[in-house]
Amino acid sequence: MANKAGKNVRTGSQADRPSAVPRTAHPAALTAISLQALALALSEMGIGVLSSIIPLLRARKERTRQHAQGVLERITFKEISRSISSPPSSIRAKSTWKTLWQKNGSYRWDAPHEQRQKAIKCWEQWLAETH
Repeated sequence: MANKAGKNVRTGSQADRPSAVPRTAHPAALTAISLQALALALSEMGIGVLSSIIPLLRARKERTRQHAQGVLERITFKEISRSISSPPSSIRAKSTWKTLWQKNGSYRWDAPHEQRQKAIKCWEQWLAETH
């Protein structure tokens, strides 16, 4: 639609929709992609973000706990690999990380509430002692 000056202007639903978002994009699909991208970005930020991630392990929503667990796994695995000066693909790095994971309660986002809480306390203590 053209205004009085002859310039095209957006009206109605066009004005409310960012041009980069296709009309066919489903909000749930965008949310899933956004959560995955956010989780990966947070993982790249390193151990400093764990103080913000660990509380998300207590979230009511399973998907939030699942993404938080993924971030915790990736960050701690990178930290272990770095601390033992071993490539992430090495058996040593994988074994050392698995031992740490088990020592801290083997957190599982879908575990019973009490089991999750016990593991979260272990991770909070580990973070406080480590950094």
